[in-house]
Amino acid sequence: MKKVTIYSRTGCHLCEIAIDKVKSVKNEFNFDLQ
Repeated sequence: MKKVTIYSRTGCHLCEIAIDKVKSVKNEFNFDLQ
């Protein structure tokens, strides 16, 4: 299984948007999110 690692900062609104987008396609592309 492929892994996707997202590096973010606490309170970063752009990071939160990116994480939400990645989570929304997680099942479709079958990867592990870290």
